[in-house]
Amino acid sequence: MRRFLIRLAVVTTALVAGLAVVRWMMPTDEQRIVRLVEEIAERASFTGREGNIARIAAVEALASRFTSDAEIRIDAVVPAVGPLVGRGAIQQVALAASQGGGGIRVTVLGAVAETDGPDTGRVRFSASADTGGGDGAFQAQDFVARVRKVEGRWLVEQVDAIPLLRQPPE
Repeated sequence: MRRFLIRLAVVTTALVAGLAVVRWMMPTDEQRIVRLVEEIAERASFTGREGNIARIAAVEALASRFTSDAEIRIDAVVPAVGPLVGRGAIQQVALAASQGGGGIRVTVLGAVAETDGPDTGRVRFSASADTGGGDGAFQAQDFVARVRKVEGRWLVEQVDAIPLLRQPPE
């Protein structure tokens, strides 16, 4: 009986480990979408000490996470900024931000993704950027992004900032 219990424990452990490996190797679409948003935050972060080639490569990698006709609308957060349309505009803004001399650290919090079909989905998340203090840092801002699967890869198609609720003056 004791031998049977030991074998049962070994088999159960092997099955659980096998399922964990399979799940790790085959993430769901929702997990892939969340990972996409996290990768964008990683690519949008710069230390300020990168060389020109590394900076350009990082900007290219960032832009490759978006569809060619992607649109980023953050005018609810920064009223003077219009929408960024297309990978080229995203690259230009990211390259300009990376050349500012200082670093920027983008963090994504609470990303929740859902698919609308086999090739489309949405993800809601909060993001914050820290430029090392002072007036360049902002608190967490909520966003919603539409994503689309293009040639088997999830890419961001549209990002909208969700306006924060403002307290009325007293």
